[in-house]
Amino acid sequence: MNTAAAHSAALLCLCYTHINLSELHPNDFIGLITQYVRLQEGRKVLKGNCPFHNDTTSSFMVYPSKEIFKCFGCGREGGADEFTRAIQARN
Repeated sequence: MNTAAAHSAALLCLCYTHINLSELHPNDFIGLITQYVRLQEGRKVLKGNCPFHNDTTSSFMVYPSKEIFKCFGCGREGGADEFTRAIQARN
């Protein structure tokens, strides 16, 4: 990576909201999702592979401030209730 690109990447990282997933309460929305999906930080979202289809491109997005999820691969979306119902239905 060249110096300009490294500097740009460093500045971009400063814009991220850091969420320490290990410190979240297990009964909250993110805690629920992380029981089934390994999430990584994005700009304003958390992202991971969708638990509802064979996803290899991290198309599953979680919006912590809105407490909703959306998969851009299979189209599933909703809040904690919808996520719980979908997880139960897949078993």
